[in-house]
Amino acid sequence: MIKTMVWCIQLIIWSGYTIIEMISNRDQFVAKVILFFVFAYLAYLVAETILKRKKIAFSITVMTFLSFFVFQRIAWLVIAMSS
Repeated sequence: MIKTMVWCIQLIIWSGYTIIEMISNRDQFVAKVILFFVFAYLAYLVAETILKRKKIAFSITVMTFLSFFVFQRIAWLVIAMSS
C-alpha cells in the first residue's frame, strides 16, 4: 500500500516537471537537464523518506519515471495522429 502511495506521489511530481518544462520552452538544454535532475532527486527523496529503503526508493523512482514518460509519448503520438 505504501509503495502505491509513493508511486502516485511520484507521478504527481513528474506531472509537475512536465508542466514546468512546457512553460519554459525557451530555456536552454542545460537548464532543462538541471531541472530534470532536480525533479528526479526530489522524487527519490520523497520515496526514500517514506519507504526508508534506498534501493527500493531508487527502483520505484526509475520505474515511475520510465512509465510516466513512455505513456506521455504514447499519448502525444495518439493526439498527433488524431488531428
